[in-house]
Amino acid sequence: MPGGTDQTLRPFLWRAERMYPDVEIVSRTHDGIERYDYAEFGGRVARLANALDEAGISDDARVGTFCWNHHRHFETYFGVPDSGRQLHTINPLLPDEHIQFIVENASDELLFVDPSLLEKLAGAADPDAFASIEQFVVMGETVPETDLDATDYESFIAGRSDEYDWPTLSEDRPAGMCYTSGTTGKPKGVEYTQQMLWSHTMATITPQGLGLDDTDVVMPVVPMFHVNAWGMPFTATAAGAKHVYPGPSPDPADLAHLIEEEGVTITAGVPTVWLGLLEYMTDNELGLARSFDSVDCG
Repeated sequence: MPGGTDQTLRPFLWRAERMYPDVEIVSRTHDGIERYDYAEFGGRVARLANALDEAGISDDARVGTFCWNHHRHFETYFGVPDSGRQLHTINPLLPDEHIQFIVENASDELLFVDPSLLEKLAGAADPDAFASIEQFVVMGETVPETDLDATDYESFIAGRSDEYDWPTLSEDRPAGMCYTSGTTGKPKGVEYTQQMLWSHTMATITPQGLGLDDTDVVMPVVPMFHVNAWGMPFTATAAGAKHVYPGPSPDPADLAHLIEEEGVTITAGVPTVWLGLLEYMTDNELGLARSFDSVDCG
């Protein structure tokens, strides 16, 4: 199999593209619901990797994201580490001074940012903190008014090949990075290697973990900037499951609608999310969707 050793992330998407090309990836956006499948997803991931190369981003660079849960963010989960780079997800809920420190300390070469978070990012960090960043990419089809020199995501990947010469990567190569929150002192950066993420995925796909298979419909509500959404995007891909991404700031009504309409079988998030959903369902006399199997909470 091309593009990596057994214990790297690449085999998960390679398999999903070939065995489950028609399985859906659903994403709630400001403009409505967007849908595509693993086959198209794989092509867009390749275009993203080509775009990073053509933008001159180093093949071992850290690439930051300042985003909510949606399909474009999901594309970075494979396009960045599968091309040998390191995905650095940044928590936009942190205090400004912590965001400033993280952006400066990580030395990201490129930063993806959601339109709704552009003002937050620009206000949280002074220009010196962005010294290492060669390009800002706004996750959408347009760029809102901003002082940052940015391009939109669709233009960034447009015209690139949907084929990519995926490198053979060492299992020890850094693939991801997160910073701590709620600890003493400044946030601490923690790196994940390819093998670490592979091992976590293989553990969580088992019945003792999330127990996913290709009949599941997975909706990660836990933020994708929080320990990789507990690994659910990787695990769902490894299983060939359908993905549902709730988008920016989903409220209980949004979640209830997605669960019902998309046939969600498993989801995950913090207790406050599910307490809000329970209150909404109680007030509106709604029952659980027939598809619903389990909620991971922590």
